[in-house]
Order: sequence, then structure tokens, then C-alpha cells
Amino acid sequence: MNTKSLIKDNIGFAGIILFLFGLLFSPFILSISLLPLLIQPFLLHSPKEIFQKLFQDKVSILLLLYFMLIILGIFYTSNLNLFWKDLQLKLPFLLLPIAFIYPNYYSKKSIFRILSIFIVLTFFAGLLSFINYLIHYDEINRLIFKAKPTPIIANINHIYYSFILAFAIISGLFLHKYFFNRKYLRIINYSLLFFNLVFIHTIAARTGLFALYGCGFVLLIYYGFKNSKIVLTLFSLVLIVSIGIASVKYIPVLNNRYQKSVEDINTFRNGGDINHYSISMRLVYWQKSFQVFLKSPVIGVGLADVKAEMREIFDAEKSSLVMVNRRGPHNQFLEILAGMGFVGFVLFLYLLISAYKVGIKQNSAILVAFLTIMIFTFLAESTLERQAGIGFFTFMLLLLSKPEVAEESK
Repeated sequence: MNTKSLIKDNIGFAGIILFLFGLLFSPFILSISLLPLLIQPFLLHSPKEIFQKLFQDKVSILLLLYFMLIILGIFYTSNLNLFWKDLQLKLPFLLLPIAFIYPNYYSKKSIFRILSIFIVLTFFAGLLSFINYLIHYDEINRLIFKAKPTPIIANINHIYYSFILAFAIISGLFLHKYFFNRKYLRIINYSLLFFNLVFIHTIAARTGLFALYGCGFVLLIYYGFKNSKIVLTLFSLVLIVSIGIASVKYIPVLNNRYQKSVEDINTFRNGGDINHYSISMRLVYWQKSFQVFLKSPVIGVGLADVKAEMREIFDAEKSSLVMVNRRGPHNQFLEILAGMGFVGFVLFLYLLISAYKVGIKQNSAILVAFLTIMIFTFLAESTLERQAGIGFFTFMLLLLSKPEVAEESK
């Protein structure tokens, strides 16, 4: 194989490795990884072939439509500078569907390789963070007891790392059944799975735990009742609940987070000072973002303007929240509802429903699991308003929804 052919065949895979590394460790590398991903389909196929194939893929079309709807916000945004910054952030919705439409790595072996690299990188981010936690145990626990996050030794927000870690655990479970004939790979996979479970229960944010356990419940109920294994399903659900309760009771970090959550909710109920109480502030953010939605319920106020509109409401109502705590919706569904109105909200729901249908039709458990984790994440965070969230969601959705992948994964 000559050098030119080697580049043509592998530049996309190199882009994937850069993408996964950048997702956790470097926003700059995450950005430049889009270039080799985008180049490969044009090296192997004509633009006409690429765009013909693109418009045959429903998930890709819906992502592109979502991006086009974001662009329409230029006609009613109040701040063009914020609009262009937001549009730049959302470019993966446009570029990744093109990059993933005609690559040459849709095979069982390649998908294993991609998911394995993803799991290993996620593990190393967790390992570095866990070692740092043990070294600074007393200091970090004091931060945790003040409801501060555990530092993540990677260039990613702790909440985003937590749900990426949740999917790494699910990916490890998915890969488990394919490693029966390779003992050394099975041992490595079990080890990574074990440590990632330790990491999510000690250093990760509540969002990741919420997504992981929520995903486990949904998958057990769906596949258990689908396969008529009702007794086993009920036993598994009881086991998961028991593990969750035991973890909260006996793991100091989780017990502290539980106590802080109870205190947080009671503060909101009793009308106390909710500054720096994350759950209470989220409840207020949800209220205010819905008020923004009511300003323009059909097309929204523009995604780039949501936070500014919320700040106006905070100011007008003389909110008790200090300026640093006057933030955005912290809920992706409400973010879209406020920013893109009912039109954008319906399109986004249709995208999720269509992707679920693909997963169910193709019997792709990992796609269903991924979507479920993301939906639980969307309930607690505006996931698609940061580079890592947009990149992770779009990348995995496109990778896991292709029929070539599903056929090999059954």
C-alpha cells in the first residue's frame, strides 16, 4: 500500500483518536480533529456521492435541519457577536454528519477499537483525578462537604466528565460479551469497568450517577419485559436500588452529596438563601427559562440570547441570587424551548425519537443506552451548549446509529 492510499484509508481514524483525546483533554485538539474527519469522505468519494448518501440518512438530515434552525436565529438575535460565537460552537451539527456519512471504518472490529480507545482515555482521566483525590484527600473532602466538585485532572467540566464516564461504563458492559474468546482482553475490560465504577461513585458529579442508574433502570425494564424475563428483571431492579442505597449510605462522598441534596431542597422549600445550592438554583433557572419561552413561544428568542433574557428577568424581579449565580437554564429541553421555541423543541424531540427508533429497529442496545444517558443528562444540564457536550452527543449518535454498525453488533 503506497503512502497516498495509507493516508486516504486512515486519516479519518486518526481524526477519531484526536477527537476522543480532545474531548477529555484539549478543546483545541477537539476542534482541529474535525479537519481530518471531514477530509476523508472527500478523498474517497465525489461530493455528489457524499451529499446523495447524506440525504438518505434520517438522523444526519435532522441534525442538519437543527443546525439550519439555529442559523435562522440571526434574523431575531439581539447580539450578533454572541450569535456568531454560538454558531461556531454548534458547527459539529453541520460538519460531523458529513464526516460520518462515508467513512471506511464501519465494521465490528473498528467499532470495538473506537469504543476501547474511548474507555481507556476516560479511565486515564478518572485515574489521574482519583490519585489527586487520594493525595489531597482531606483538602478535597472539605471542598466536597461545602458542595464543591471534585477536581477532574483533565480539560473538561466535572459534570460533562461524569456523563461521559457513565457511557464509558455502559460501553464496557457492551464490549464484555465480545471478549469471551480473548482472556487478556476480557481481564483488561473487567479491570477498566471496575475502576470506572469506582471513579463515578467517588469523584464524579451527581449528573453522571443520575444518568448511569437511570439508564440501567430503563434498559432493564425494556429488555427484561421484551424478553419475558420478568422475575429476573425485578430481581435486577431491586439489586440496583440496593446497590444505590448502600453506596449512598457507606461511601462518604456520596453520603455527603445526599445530605447536601436534602439540605439544598429544604432550603428552596423554606424560602431560604439558595445561593450556591445547585439543585435550588436549578429549580429557579427552570422557572426563569420558561418565562423566557413565554416571550416568544413559537420560534424562541435565539439560543445565543437565552442567558441575556434570563438576566433581564433576574434584574427586573430583583432576584436574591448574586450575579455569579444568575446563569442559564441548566436543562437542555428548556434551553431549546426558550431559545428555539416550540418549533425547535419539536424538531429536537423528533430527532431523539427517530434515533430511538433506529436503535430499537436495529436491536442496538448500546445506541438505546447512549440516548437514555443523554436524555437523563439533558434533564439536569444544558449539555449541548458546550463544546464537549455537542461533540460527544453528535459523534456518538452518528457513530452508533449507522446500519453497518448495528448489523455487526447484533
